[in-house]
Amino acid sequence: AEKASFTHQKNNLTNQILGSNKDLEVIKKDDVNLNDNLETVNGSIQMNWVSLWELATVFSPIHPIILILLLIPLIWFIFRKLKIIPLVVFHW
Repeated sequence: AEKASFTHQKNNLTNQILGSNKDLEVIKKDDVNLNDNLETVNGSIQMNWVSLWELATVFSPIHPIILILLLIPLIWFIFRKLKIIPLVVFHW
């Protein structure tokens, strides 16, 4: 009876090992197929020209012309304080 029990357990373990080996072979095959599919994916990319001015108008909450008009006096003031731009005085 003990020998029959041992033989039955041995057969069960052998079948489990064979099943696991088959599962490993299937997993390896699926892994190769996945890599092949990833390497042969077909598609297209469309690129459009976007200028910096368009980016500024899209992402800025204030229109770029208003920003430029506000920055000109500020830059003039900073350059004047740094004495890069000479003082211009008009006499009437």
